[in-house]
Parts: sequence; structure tokens; C-alpha cells
Amino acid sequence: MQTVLTFVAEMKNAVYTYHFRRYLGRNLTRAEAAVIAPLEKMRIRRLERRILVVDPPGVDTRGILCAYVEYLRKCYTPTSDILIMTQSKEMSVYIARRLKTPDAQTYAATGRRPENIRGLTYDTALLFDIQDYGVCSPARKNNDFRRVATAVFPVISSNPNSLLILHARADIPHLYRWPGLKEYTDPAFEAHRPRESEASGAMASRPSSESTAPGPRRYGTTLSRASSELTASGSMTSRPALETDDLPILIPLKLTPI
Repeated sequence: MQTVLTFVAEMKNAVYTYHFRRYLGRNLTRAEAAVIAPLEKMRIRRLERRILVVDPPGVDTRGILCAYVEYLRKCYTPTSDILIMTQSKEMSVYIARRLKTPDAQTYAATGRRPENIRGLTYDTALLFDIQDYGVCSPARKNNDFRRVATAVFPVISSNPNSLLILHARADIPHLYRWPGLKEYTDPAFEAHRPRESEASGAMASRPSSESTAPGPRRYGTTLSRASSELTASGSMTSRPALETDDLPILIPLKLTPI
């Protein structure tokens, strides 16, 4: 029965990701399809796309999210402005340069100083590795994540066709319970229950197991280099993936508390 349900889910994902796969020139991994299919489904149905993406250990969806934004800009919204925010200005600039086009602006920012983006307007915002935003990290007990929210959310939520993605890498998928973040996430969301041995685990960054997957010619170099730079920039901890949490989890965001 489980095999049948999995097959049906994969068939539905294949329908929604068809055009994106043609753009890439390759098929998607299960983890990539688990993220892209819901986003494309919401786009086609003209629903608000305000999502927190949680990568379990061994999975890294940052590269495919960048490729998806590149796809949207080139195929649907060539004049859309994009904000890229990471834990370091160097990485934000690196990603922003590769998404840059002559017809639109691509801004680079850091989650450690979110106030620097005030006054900017953009249609798409990608906030990567929010657990590494220093004092603004929602993973800290006493954090100031509201600085990020008040700087980013009011602008992005003003456009019904915009895209807001918060990305986190974690051992524990219950990010909606993090102080400073839970007020912006959907309380109806029910994540998979982690094993007891992982219940008190620390946040960990790790190299992506998908970085070796074949990528599009125009984007493969960007993804592999970004992963290697992130690996070199901080301590990495490799952990086996949880049996029940081997795919990314998407959590709807609610922006009314701003």
C-alpha cells in the first residue's frame, strides 16, 4: 500500500515539475521534487508562496531553489527583483551574481545585519540557512529573529505574485517551535516525529549528498562551488539521515504578526 501511495505521489510531482525539468534538461531527485512540485502547484493555482523549507540531514535544496528562481525569472517574470540572504555577505554576493540579469535587480544581504535592506523592493526573497544568522537565528533561545522578519516580510508580502522562501538545515524538523519563528509558521502543521535519540540533537550543517548528482550545464558549476565554499567556511558535521525524515519538509508561513 505504501508503495502505491509513493508511486501516486511521484506521478503527481512529475506533472507539476514537467516544465521545470525541461528547463533543467534532467530529472529531479526525490528531495528536489518534494520541494519544487508544491511550489509549482501553488504558482499554477495562483496561491501565496510563503514557505519554510527544512532540509533533513544529508539533503541540501539550496541549489535547486536557486535554479527554480532562475527558471521563474527567465521563463515567467523577467523583470522581477530578487533578494538573496545568507549568513555571510560573501556567499550572498556569490549567489546573487549568478542570478543577475540585465532587466532586473538582484540584491545580496546577510541575516546578521538585516536592517541593511530597508528601502529596497523585490518580488522574490530567498533566505538560506536561517539557523546560522547569529543573534537573529531562531535556533537560539534568546534571539532577535524579528529583526529579519520586520526587514523582509513587509516588502515581500505586498505582492500577491511574489515568492518568499526561508530555508533551514536541521536535525530536528520542528522549526515552527523555535523561539522567534513559531509565530510566523502555520500552527496546524504536523511534522514527522523524530527518533528519541535525535530529540535533543544540536543543529548541524553538513555537505550535501546530492551535490554529486548531474546538474544543468549552465548551473552545475555554481551549485558545486557553493557547496564546497560552505563546507570550507564552517565546521561540518555529517550525520545519517533519519528514516522518516529523508525528504525536505515544507511549512507554510503566516505573516500577519508583522
